[in-house]
Amino acid sequence: MQKELFLGIVNTLSARYEYFQLRTDAACRISLSPLQKCMIVVRQLAYGGTADMFDEYLQVGESIGRERLKNFCQGVRETFRDTYMQKPTVADCQFLLDLHGRTHNFPGMLGSIDCMHWEWTNCPTAWRGQYTTGFKGTHPTIILEAIANQRLWIWHSYFGVVGSNNDLNVVQSSPLFNQQCKGYYLADGIYPSWPVVLNTIRCPTSRKMAYFTEKQEAARKDVERAFGSKMKVKESQTSSMKTLLDQATVLQASFIVRVYHTTMMNVFRHLLTCAKPKPIMHSNVI
Repeated sequence: MQKELFLGIVNTLSARYEYFQLRTDAACRISLSPLQKCMIVVRQLAYGGTADMFDEYLQVGESIGRERLKNFCQGVRETFRDTYMQKPTVADCQFLLDLHGRTHNFPGMLGSIDCMHWEWTNCPTAWRGQYTTGFKGTHPTIILEAIANQRLWIWHSYFGVVGSNNDLNVVQSSPLFNQQCKGYYLADGIYPSWPVVLNTIRCPTSRKMAYFTEKQEAARKDVERAFGSKMKVKESQTSSMKTLLDQATVLQASFIVRVYHTTMMNVFRHLLTCAKPKPIMHSNVI
C-alpha cells in the first residue's frame, strides 16, 4: 500500500471517528495512536496475519485486533463508498462506449461481466452446505460478480451470494439492471439471450462465427485480467479474508480490497499517460 493512501485513510478515519483518535483510558494511560490502530488492521489485510500478531509488540490481544479490523472496514466503507464505488455517470458511460469501440471494435460495449468464487476457509460448520458447490472444489466460497472495462476499472461489483449458486442466480439477484447505461456486456455462454448480454458462441459452425467467437472471447479477457489483478497481485489481502469468521466482516474486508484495486488502477493509468497522479485520498473527507 502506498504511503499517501495509508496516511489518507488514517487522517480521514481519525477526523471522522472517535474510535481512531488518540485517547486516554480510566487510568490516564495514553492509548495507541491512530497510526498504530490502522497499522494493526492493514498488516492483517496485507499479510494475512492473525489478529494477535501484535500481542507482544503493541500489547494488542486477539479480541482487540478483530474489533479494530471490524471498525476499520466499516469506517472505510462508510467514508469512501461514494468516492470509489460510485455508479457510472452519463459521461462515464459515453467514455466506456468510446473506449471499447476503439480498442475492441465492439460498438455499444460497456464492459465484460463474470463471476468468481472467493474461498472462505473459516466458514461456520452449519453454513458449509449452502456455501459449497461441487463445481468449484470442496471449500466454501462466496461469489463476486463484477464488470470491468479494458483499463481494469471495476465499476460494478456485487459480493455476498452463497457459493452454491451459479452465475444465473447471481445476476437475477444483482442490482445491475436497476440503473444502467444504454449498451451491452460481453459474457460467457451461461447467461440468457438478453439484449444487454452478448454471449459467446460455444460451437461455431462457420468461419464467420469462429471469427466472432475469437474476438468476443479476446475482449472478454478484461474481466479475467481484473480478477487476476485482484487475486494474484493482492493475494495476501484475500488470504486474510479466508480466516475471518463473521460474514459481515468478510463483506466489508472485500470492499477494502476493491478500494485498493481502484486506487492502484488510477495510479497506474496516470503513470502510463506520463501525467502527475492526482491525490489518492483527501484527509479532509468528512
